[in-house]
Parts: sequence; C-alpha cells; structure tokens
Amino acid sequence: MLRTFNCGVGFNVVVAQKDKDMVMRHINQFYNCYEIGLIEEGVHKVVFENRMNWLYHT
Repeated sequence: MLRTFNCGVGFNVVVAQKDKDMVMRHINQFYNCYEIGLIEEGVHKVVFENRMNWLYHT
C-alpha cells in the first residue's frame, strides 16, 4: 500500500511565523497549501508510538 498510495502529508515547508502568510499565498498559486502545525518551545518530550518501519520491507 505504501508503494502505491500517497500515505503522507506531502511536502512540508517550515517558515517563521512572520513569513507564513506570504509563503502560503505564493504556494497557493500553484498547489493547495495548508498550515498543519506550530513549533513551540516546551518542557515535554516527543514520544513516537506505533510507528511503521518505512525503510525496510519485511
């Protein structure tokens, strides 16, 4: 399934918050563009659970 269908979010662009609107306007001229997250400073750890092994086929 991973070889046939696009199961990801596509292309990601990380920009400063002050540049977000300009960058999204530009990209939206060519492709649909959506904001999917925000990077914030915090005290919590990032924990990955139930992730697939994308590099190796078993």
